[in-house]
Amino acid sequence: MTVFKIFGLLSVLLSSTSLGFYKSYTLNLRCRKLSEFCVSLEKLSHFITSSFKDLDVLLRESFGGEIDTSGISKEDKEILEKLFSEIGISDRERDFNSVVLCKSLFEKQLETAEDDCKRLSRLYNSLGFLGGLSLCIFLI
Repeated sequence: MTVFKIFGLLSVLLSSTSLGFYKSYTLNLRCRKLSEFCVSLEKLSHFITSSFKDLDVLLRESFGGEIDTSGISKEDKEILEKLFSEIGISDRERDFNSVVLCKSLFEKQLETAEDDCKRLSRLYNSLGFLGGLSLCIFLI
């Protein structure tokens, strides 16, 4: 075999393996982000009931500045958008109920994401490597 063919086979193997690890990483990232959102929403609900500050100040204090939505699904983003469109329109009790509802939705999403992560993380890692290996065998 020539050096170019070996280099090509190694690049195919490494790229497919890294693709599997990337997919596994995205599953883990979603779990982390959802967990962070649950903690932030818990802080926000506590701040709403115990503080008399403006809502934008409470949001900054609970979410720590800008809200990073990278790594979460479209459905998760829709839940956040709905919360932020509803919050601040009415009284504090309704805002508190909206935050608690959103937190319960994120907890359900987190449970399913953790189940998916447990089931699929190793699968994607193995599938990436074995898919690349089988492609390399086919190319030989």
